[in-house]
Amino acid sequence: MALDNQRIHGSGTPIPAAESDTVDQAEGVTRGLYVGVAGALKFNDAHGVTRTYANAVAGYHPIYATRIWDNGTTASDIHCLY
Repeated sequence: MALDNQRIHGSGTPIPAAESDTVDQAEGVTRGLYVGVAGALKFNDAHGVTRTYANAVAGYHPIYATRIWDNGTTASDIHCLY
């Protein structure tokens, strides 16, 4: 049986986050987030719980997120990792 590398390893390409207060990320649950410019990061985790990191530093974060909120997020240049 052949393994589906796309499903195991993801695309390997960071996708710019679609920040929204009402709509989840179209690609599903992230395996991580990249924050380019530090600031507050509001997101829904994989369990649907809304969380806010008041001062998310620039860099990679191992966050399983379904939604990146527009209202309440001041961090920018956010990319989703799958």
